[in-house]
Amino acid sequence: MRKKILALLVLFSLIVCALPISGGSRAAGMLCFTAVNDTLIPLKKSTLPTYFGSTLYVPYNIFTYAGVYNARSTVDNAACLYSGRKRLDFYVGTATYDQNGKLFEGVTARYSGAVLFVPLNFVCEFFELTYTVTPQEPASILRITSPDAEYSDKTFASRFRSQMLESYEEYMGASDSQTTAPEQPSPGGQISPTPPPPPTYENVTLYLSFYGIGGEHSDAILNALDAAGYKACFFVGGEDVAQHPDAVRRAVGNGHAVGIWLSDGTREEYDAVSALLFEAAKVKTVLVAADADTETALVVDSEPGPDPDPDPEAQSAAVMASENGLLSWCALDIPSGGESSAAGAAEALLATEGGVRQNVALPCAGSGADAIGSLIAYINEHKYTVGRVAETSPPPTVSITLG
Repeated sequence: MRKKILALLVLFSLIVCALPISGGSRAAGMLCFTAVNDTLIPLKKSTLPTYFGSTLYVPYNIFTYAGVYNARSTVDNAACLYSGRKRLDFYVGTATYDQNGKLFEGVTARYSGAVLFVPLNFVCEFFELTYTVTPQEPASILRITSPDAEYSDKTFASRFRSQMLESYEEYMGASDSQTTAPEQPSPGGQISPTPPPPPTYENVTLYLSFYGIGGEHSDAILNALDAAGYKACFFVGGEDVAQHPDAVRRAVGNGHAVGIWLSDGTREEYDAVSALLFEAAKVKTVLVAADADTETALVVDSEPGPDPDPDPEAQSAAVMASENGLLSWCALDIPSGGESSAAGAAEALLATEGGVRQNVALPCAGSGADAIGSLIAYINEHKYTVGRVAETSPPPTVSITLG
């Protein structure tokens, strides 16, 4: 009878060990590869998942390859994960909130050694990611995926088979060389990213500006700027100020600059918007900006013959500003077609040459709100200097508009 019971227990343990992880189920002691979308993370102690109680945790900064970016605050002992307009703020060991201040009971980030971990299933559900565990030898694959993942789990396992074997041999060799090797390595240290450290551009100054203001999109943009500690300039027209005075007051109250957006480039337009701006937020500004078509509308005719009839709505905003003691910040080439990915364009367009002062303009609309988090993460990663737009700021030497 005892032999039968022992045999049943052995059989049961083998079945349990063979089950894949799904949701929050547990497979303690499992050494596994970690992958995010179509990227294999190096097999190291610092990249292994771990358990706190019965909940599976992973390093907080492992989600970048799935478009979920991160930031840390050592002062507040907090970490932030964000993608587009969704954000999770983890206060280590205490509480977790989303971008609307919603508290998630019983959810928190935890340290193991020097590595900060977050609950895998919770993060995946919040950011609409999925994860699977594919059993294989010599170790299973824990894979986190977004809809952008190209390979199926089966294809991924096949394509990265040789790399996983090499990584496993290197890891086991390093473990064998230690005087004491735990049965399940406990993580310690930060994740070593696959690519080399990104270049940094501390000597490039970026100015952040937005055209328009108001609505939920401006709230999301202001929240992201305030969280990052960056100050921007919001160029507003008369309709913006009239319809969204509260948004204008919030921007001014949070220390951001405001400028006047000129549609026709006339002094009369500037005076009208300036009066509305002072009524709404008790602020005056000499900063103006315009569409590149308005800015360059004044064309000098070098050909002989009579001058064409002047168009009063085609005056140059830059000339008007110069003649009236105003500061024309820059001309913005506003896209006339569909929206493009502002965050995706940043890597190709942001200046890298030392000494450049570059204005980066985004719409205060859905595309700007979707892009601001990723753009800030890119700026932080490459350590650009973010300048404050002000009447005394040296004007930018380059300007790009990310629509």
